[in-house]
Amino acid sequence: MFQTKTKPNFLYAPKIMTIAYILLLVYLSLDSFKSELPLSHQIMSFVIYMVPVLILLLFLWISCKYTLIGGSLYIVSGILMIILWDPFKKISGFLAAPLPLMTIGFLFIIFGILNKKY
Repeated sequence: MFQTKTKPNFLYAPKIMTIAYILLLVYLSLDSFKSELPLSHQIMSFVIYMVPVLILLLFLWISCKYTLIGGSLYIVSGILMIILWDPFKKISGFLAAPLPLMTIGFLFIIFGILNKKY
């Protein structure tokens, strides 16, 4: 009889995008096992490739608790990637690495603000 107004939860979109980006990085890190190097070098290479994944998992955990801080962390990491890595040599480098992180950060901030309004 009475309808309760439910809060729309927009925060699932950037969380799903983050998980998809993390899974992509994990898939790309599996490439370290296809070389002719000894197994110890391959495992070390895999561990080095997994460091950004662990950092992104930490950012995801923070952004689940504090959306504005987590979104800011994604944006800052995208900006640092632009400054330190210089992906503007090719547009594909910019589209592959910093742009998705900055998009996720902006979505966390926008949807975090929208979620607080409702």
